[in-house]
Amino acid sequence: MSDEEWEKRVERAVEVSTYWFEKFHAANNRIKQWHDALTPLMPSDFKCWHQNNPSEWPEVTAGVIASQRERITQLEQENDAMRADLLLWDKAGIGFTTEGKP
Repeated sequence: MSDEEWEKRVERAVEVSTYWFEKFHAANNRIKQWHDALTPLMPSDFKCWHQNNPSEWPEVTAGVIASQRERITQLEQENDAMRADLLLWDKAGIGFTTEGKP
């Protein structure tokens, strides 16, 4: 093989290596963005969510979001029930005040 052929092969190897090196760093940057954006948003009892395989992060995140939405719905229903009770008590003349209490 001539020196010119070797030089072309080396140049091609460098091109391919550079291409994959850039792809590798781009993937690592995407993983870091996921981690940095989502870690503060995860529930406090879910601190180690990032120990899952990064390919599972979207699924884990979706599960947490769904769980939080269910909890919000539950709390809204409980809040609505308490407001309805308070309204009934108010209409019945049963009130809660702190007036005249120490």
